Amino acid sequence: MTGAASARTRVPQSQRSVSVYDGSAERMADLYELTSFDQVHVDILDLLPEPGTAVLDIGAGSGRDAAALADRGYLVTAVEPSAGLRREAAVRHPTASVQWIDDALPKLSRLPGRAFAFILVSAVWMHLAPRDRTPAIRRLTQLLDPGRHLAISIRIGPADPARSIRQVDIQALEADARAAGLKPVRSLESGDALGRATVRWRTLVFRAPGQA
Repeated sequence: MTGAASARTRVPQSQRSVSVYDGSAERMADLYELTSFDQVHVDILDLLPEPGTAVLDIGAGSGRDAAALADRGYLVTAVEPSAGLRREAAVRHPTASVQWIDDALPKLSRLPGRAFAFILVSAVWMHLAPRDRTPAIRRLTQLLDPGRHLAISIRIGPADPARSIRQVDIQALEADARAAGLKPVRSLESGDALGRATVRWRTLVFRAPGQA
């Protein structure tokens, strides 16, 4: 096969990652459901907006967080590119009032034309190619209502090429957020809720300019 033909048939990293999650959706969903929204996101519960507002969950996985947010009275839009995980979410959280969308960062081109009072990006950033991270933060800024919060949880641990898990440059992310007009308001590190010794998590919270 020539180099040109090889380039045409090469599958992008983002698609390979989605394929891995599709192939192990039930097992991955089982892992996600071992912990609760309150356990995983305890450090940001005080920043959730008033019930009845629109919130966005990007990389919604098994639907655990989207369902918990819906139960709190939010109008939830959940973005998940893995069809397998979306099916698992429908089975595990059938009563949750959530709008599911097949989409992904950095473009999020299928989202409805609205802004959100809170955006959660949980365990997603490490899947993004470095070249996609700057446009991703710009897109998220466009989707955030004035004065509202964006929370990004970041995996800190070894890379996993099979799942397209890469290292994340925290300082670069903070610089991109500032350049997009976001103000850093919180940065906290915690252990892994599943007890993995080699994995920790950093939660970064940013606020959009203006008044809520």
